[in-house]
Formats: sequence, C-alpha cells, structure tokens
Amino acid sequence: MIDRLRPHRYHDEEILSMEHTVERFGNPLPQPGTLLAVFITGDESEGAIEPIKRIFARGLADRSFAGRGGERVVFTTQEMGTVCFYGVDPTVMTLHDIRDLVHDAITEADKHTLGQVTFAPLPQPSRATPAYVYQQALVQSELSTYRFDHYRRIRAYSPVTRINWYTPALRDTDIHHAVKIAGAIRTARDLINEPPNILTPLEMVRRARRIAEEQDLRVTLRSTGNLIGFGGITAVSRGSKNAPFVMVLSYEPTSWEHRVALVGKGITFDSGGLSLKSTEGMLPMKNDMAGAASILALMQVIRDIAPPFAVDAILMLADNKTGADALELGSVIRPYG
Repeated sequence: MIDRLRPHRYHDEEILSMEHTVERFGNPLPQPGTLLAVFITGDESEGAIEPIKRIFARGLADRSFAGRGGERVVFTTQEMGTVCFYGVDPTVMTLHDIRDLVHDAITEADKHTLGQVTFAPLPQPSRATPAYVYQQALVQSELSTYRFDHYRRIRAYSPVTRINWYTPALRDTDIHHAVKIAGAIRTARDLINEPPNILTPLEMVRRARRIAEEQDLRVTLRSTGNLIGFGGITAVSRGSKNAPFVMVLSYEPTSWEHRVALVGKGITFDSGGLSLKSTEGMLPMKNDMAGAASILALMQVIRDIAPPFAVDAILMLADNKTGADALELGSVIRPYG
C-alpha cells in the first residue's frame, strides 16, 4: 500500500494524492462503500472476474448486457456497494479509452459519495505494455478528482481517497512516478485556471522560481532594461503596466552531450491590444500562457524523468493590454534572432 503522497502544492496548501493499494493475486469482489469497476472483454481467460459475473448474472441478463464495446451497466446495493460493468474490445482500445474508463468509474463513485474505487484487471491495448497501461490509468485516477476551487468559500472535495488495483504490473516505484506526473499536470492546470489579475508575469516568475529551487535548476532571468534585442516580447507588453520577462530554467545531468530547448508562450492575458478582441474572444485569453505552464510543469518532474541530456525551459512571459503605449498596427519590430 502506498500512503497518500504530497506531489503538488497550491501556494502553501499541500494537495494529497490518493492512497493506492496493489493486489497482485486474488479476485476483486464487491464490498460496501466501494465502487468496483469490472471490464468484460469476452475473453475466455477472464477467470479473475468470473465470481463477480456469477453474482450479477441475472441482473446482466435482464439488462441485455453482452459485454460488447461501449456497453455499461451499474448496480447499486447496500450490501455490496456499487458495481460498474463495462463492455470493452481490447483489439481496438487505446490508452485514451483506458483513461476514459478510469475517469468514468471515479466520476460514478463521486456521484454515490463512495470513498474507494477498486479496479478489476484492466483491458490491455495491443500496443502497450501492462506496466505502462497501469501507470497511465493511475495518472488519470489522480486527475479525475481535480478541481480548481481555491477561491470558493465552500470547496467541494471528492469523497474518493483510495484506489485499489488488481495487477502484478505495478511496482511501488511506478506508483510514485505516476503520482508525481499527475502532480505536475495539476500544476499546469492550476496555472491555466488562475485569473489574470492573480497570475501576472511576475507571479509566474515567482512560481517558477519555487519549482527551480525544489528541482535544483539554474535560473537565468531577463526583464525590462535587460531585454535589448527582444523586440517581440517588449512590443507586445508595451500597453501593460506589468513588465515582461524571459526566464530560463536549466537542467543538466552529471554528464551530457546534447542540449534541448523548450520554449513556452506565456502571455498571461491577451486583450488583443489595439486590435481589441470581443468579450467572447477575450475571456479565454488568460489561457494564452498554457505553453509556458506546460513546460514549467515538465520541469517540476525533470529530475524524476532524468533525461540523459541537458534541458533549457524558456518561458516568454508578458501580457498584452490596451494602453497609451500599446503597439500600433503596422509597426515594424525586430524580434530576437
């Protein structure tokens, strides 16, 4: 059993992961307070779930459940909790389908306010190893309870805090790795969901510095007065009171021969400048920094991924507002390079 970890933080609030248990042998059975997800493939080797199929044989027959791909039946009893049967076809199934099934089961558990979800052996897509399938499923299980409600007075926490897996494919190190990956994705989602009056370019720099300190990354920072030659980012930010930044977070392993640069667009709000967008077009423009958020999230787990080459994450941070000095249409600017 892996206790709840702390792979993600929102300001000073640590967000706990699920508690994960792995049963390498035995048959999953329904129990009170738990949602059991069962996957029917039509394979004669489904020995692990035969006891469950026998228990619900009459109910499945009454609902004409044949185990065809896309079929879904839910049973809820006080004595045995909730059981979801899914019909799947592994020959056409993808990892995206696996993640959808995991998400659906956890959403169903949320609906019934259940604290645990047990997954019977997952179907295996033909082009993925069992270990990778379960790692992807575990990442999705962590993300299915994600909510961005930090500004609400009453916050809606998911009742699901424990996931039980039946597989010999998951090791403790796999669980730790998957939980950290999910934590990084949560970081990206938090940054993208932040309102633009909170996540200014400077605030983005502050959060990136914290990740750099945690991952022992070298930081190079350029701002106003030190951006000579960076004509693009300085022109975009001319109408804003918020200064632009070019921030580089650098990872270097002990020995390396190659270097990779990842560049993330970090326009924390894009009003369109003098080409003012409509209300409908402007509302999602706080998401114009999603590229930088994604790269920053990657750097949060760069030492866990441990690539054998150096990585430079380049964050281009600014916002595009309408001000007295906003960039005029038709202007000639000289971007760097």
